Amino acid sequence: MEGSIESFIVDASYVIARIMPDEDEGNSVRRKFAKFGSGDISFFSTKLLPFEVINSIRSAVLRSRFDDDTAKEVFEEFKLLEIPLLEIDFNETLGFALEHNISCYDASYTYLSTCLHCELLSKDRKLVDLAKEQTLAT
Repeated sequence: MEGSIESFIVDASYVIARIMPDEDEGNSVRRKFAKFGSGDISFFSTKLLPFEVINSIRSAVLRSRFDDDTAKEVFEEFKLLEIPLLEIDFNETLGFALEHNISCYDASYTYLSTCLHCELLSKDRKLVDLAKEQTLAT
């Protein structure tokens, strides 16, 4: 992404660490989201992000981590983040997933990170490493 501020791709695990009330988001996530909120950095993601987030919220309710009302509050918090969602090339994403033996969801974030030369923010260390490796290779 071009511009004067640093841009990042965020995946569902990173966003969930921030919005779920029972997750330990850690200082790094907290600092990045504070910078995003103040406009010092930009976040982008794929259009799959909301689906992964609501599925995680649903799973948390089914596992009795919190109730329906809390789930609705968590989803509202997610919507307030207003992370811009970008289109991906599904053919390229499928090829990337097959080549690297990862889910198509993970491939969408990693592929977007690679294409846009933006660091991937994820709680999945292997995915972050793969994104870095691919970005360096392009």
